[in-house]
Amino acid sequence: MGGTEQCWLNITYNYAKFWEKAFGEKGHIRGIYGKSAVDTIPILEKAISNLGDDVDDNYWKPTEGNVKAALIQLLALAKLRPDGIWEGD
Repeated sequence: MGGTEQCWLNITYNYAKFWEKAFGEKGHIRGIYGKSAVDTIPILEKAISNLGDDVDDNYWKPTEGNVKAALIQLLALAKLRPDGIWEGD
């Protein structure tokens, strides 16, 4: 009851050095902004598959695994609300 209809995830700027590896040359997380969640599912799946699994207990530490974990969370949101539109910054 009540609450919010918004979903959000804080992705630290420390992850920026991995965007090209995740999203391809000149790729960036901002590439999903303004798109419907359903349209970004394949984009997120590909980005996830491009990254390693070196997750650190410190979410803010810039590792491929931490970036991958954040993108997996975005993918889960996209699948839960495919009608959503991504916003950022």
